[in-house]
Amino acid sequence: MTEKEKVIQLYRDILEGRRFRFPDHFFVGDQGKGSGANTMTV
Repeated sequence: MTEKEKVIQLYRDILEGRRFRFPDHFFVGDQGKGSGANTMTV
């Protein structure tokens, strides 16, 4: 599975409720510091 496919699968898992947040350091810069900014709220 390529990196692009992994990202797409991660988004699908979140949208379908199988995963509730992005992994720490998933985003680049301040968003990826793992300070709770990567928690998904609906």
